[in-house]
Amino acid sequence: MTARRLKKLCYLPAYAVAIRACGTKEPFRVKYPRWNEWYADPFVCTDQGKSYVFVERMNSYHLDGEIAAAPIINGEIGDFKVVLHEPFHLSFPNVFLWRDTWYMLPESNMAGELRLYRALNFPYDWTLDTVMWKARKLVDHALFPQDNGFLVVTHDVTDAKHRRNRMLALDMQKKKVREIFPKGSWCRERPGGTFYQEGGKWRHVIQDCQKAYGDYLHVYEVDAISETVFDEHEIGCLTADNVPFTPDNHRMEHLHTYNRDARYEVIDLQYDKCYPDKFFIHQTHEVLKRVKGRKRKDR
Repeated sequence: MTARRLKKLCYLPAYAVAIRACGTKEPFRVKYPRWNEWYADPFVCTDQGKSYVFVERMNSYHLDGEIAAAPIINGEIGDFKVVLHEPFHLSFPNVFLWRDTWYMLPESNMAGELRLYRALNFPYDWTLDTVMWKARKLVDHALFPQDNGFLVVTHDVTDAKHRRNRMLALDMQKKKVREIFPKGSWCRERPGGTFYQEGGKWRHVIQDCQKAYGDYLHVYEVDAISETVFDEHEIGCLTADNVPFTPDNHRMEHLHTYNRDARYEVIDLQYDKCYPDKFFIHQTHEVLKRVKGRKRKDR
């Protein structure tokens, strides 16, 4: 059997996540997924001296993702545990602290809602706090802190032909959002992470999806940001070729999401993963798609 035919029969794209301590040039340590799942969209946070990584967890036999969290132990990502599951797809688990309470603003566009979750017992127990915006399909929310909440850069995929970034002002006291229209030279491409500080500067990453979804990441630095003005400029890019990983399976292709806190930086990577049960995965997905289609027609 040729290598090309073997790849067609047994391999599918999958995601893994990786971590390293901030301020080091050591390779990112990869957390490869188990045989029936993969991990993407990593976010990192620290609470009471303990650090955690949140991800989108995807089961190979499901169509929808769920949110999982794992402790960081001796600089490595531990075992993931599902912390948030809904009857629709969840991803991009942007976790943040506000007035001593942990919140999460994940991607929930399949529900047609912008949903804010609150931790009942951080990091493993969450509840829906507020539905802040309905009838919009918004993905990958980047948050910039303000006195009363956050400025949010989000990507609107409601109209598949005219996808675009929008900016919102999130008032955490009222638990409401309103759209804002700042002038300036800010990037309109899909966010690949939330805002973070490095060297006293605010930065965030943008996905490059021109050749492939989540091909690589552009790094932008903020010059000015408010409800009326948003200026930023590109300072570099992250690719599978210039980011070191260990262990390296030599099948890494694309980078999709990057985030960091004061302790750690995290990133995800796409690679070709061997699935001996690829045929059954495909058949299961086809059945689930038909079931979902019938449910939509019945509504």
